[in-house]
Amino acid sequence: EADPDPGNPGGFILWVAIADVAHYVTPGSALDREARKRGNSTYFPDRVVPMLPHALSSDVCSLVEGQDRLTQTVVIDLDARGKVEKTAFHDGVIRSAARLSYQQAQAIVDGDLEARERFALLVPSLLAMDELAKLMRGRRYERGSLDFDLPEPKLVLDAQGEMTGIVRHER
Repeated sequence: EADPDPGNPGGFILWVAIADVAHYVTPGSALDREARKRGNSTYFPDRVVPMLPHALSSDVCSLVEGQDRLTQTVVIDLDARGKVEKTAFHDGVIRSAARLSYQQAQAIVDGDLEARERFALLVPSLLAMDELAKLMRGRRYERGSLDFDLPEPKLVLDAQGEMTGIVRHER
């Protein structure tokens, strides 16, 4: 979530929170050893092989609208140009206000009135995040970053899981 920083005119406060799986996984346990072997969740065109068991990865460690979830959170203060001024790390609890797809969030940013009405409480934060993303992207380009903006492929599978084609996937 990003919001304008009232103590820093033109600046932003950005909260980035990830699931605190360490609360549920004891170091050195069989679950911990298996998760370390896997390293991360693996996403295939038709399924996901999670790093952690489904009960953790898709429930207690996954954002669910209206449910409290334990997190590791970084709070980032940025100036009006999107430059990081300070960071602070915290244990936290997050309660997701809504579950939006990338398409829904983009519709709000693009001014879709129906989406903005449906998610009215989130509009200011989403617009602030968009503004901040543009500032940060601009700063990256100033430092020489390239953006190839290549189309992303999406595999098309039939009922048996066989690939039948590749189509362009919206980034």
